[in-house]
Amino acid sequence: GCAGGRNDLLAYFLKTEDDYLIFLDNDAQILPDTLRHLLTQMEQADHIGVIGLKAYYRDRPNIFWSRGGAIFNPWEGRFERLGQKEEDRGQYEKAEEIDSVPGGFTFMKREVAAKVSQIDERYFIYFEDSDWCFKVREAGFRIVTSEKARVIHKASSSLGMESPLFYYYRTRNLFLFMADHASKYSLFFYLKYFFIFLPRALLRLCLSRQYRQISGIFLGMYDFWHKKWFICEHPLLASKS
Repeated sequence: GCAGGRNDLLAYFLKTEDDYLIFLDNDAQILPDTLRHLLTQMEQADHIGVIGLKAYYRDRPNIFWSRGGAIFNPWEGRFERLGQKEEDRGQYEKAEEIDSVPGGFTFMKREVAAKVSQIDERYFIYFEDSDWCFKVREAGFRIVTSEKARVIHKASSSLGMESPLFYYYRTRNLFLFMADHASKYSLFFYLKYFFIFLPRALLRLCLSRQYRQISGIFLGMYDFWHKKWFICEHPLLASKS
């Protein structure tokens, strides 16, 4: 999974004498001068540990997929990805402090990797990057958006936004993340989830006859309550979409 692969990279990196590490998804393309911009930004500001790169849709390279990260709303258990589907008109050239960066567009200094050297592999995929970012901030580092560093991203290529496995991992790992980092908001979160978000999602999926996606939601809940982590082992979801 994403977490295991990045842990291997972190372990390899710490055996080197290099000062910086970048996580880059295999469906991403770095644009010219990106690394130079990242090094300049990292070296000019104090206490920055991680920079999230600006990412753009491949078929719309002037439209943000994310302008570098997200802010967490604990009341809803939701990350609000900054700049999503906005046109880049040069309005976001200053770094902003954020809660989380997309795992596949992460630039960090060596001190961060040394202090937070493990990504929680229980998540396997989805929310593993946010969990790691929260631990980075707890270790005293700032996480900010990039000023000029950019990548092109083919969105949602890992599982597909409507696959049963997507719903499974997003559901299970959302509950795990809330338990790990926002437990004091649990009552409000669960009330809103079960009485507002879940009924809406089930209605939409029923109307579009996406019944295996519904199974993904409920199996994700089941595995959370029974503490079944790592890769999904349900044959129903692993079969072809």
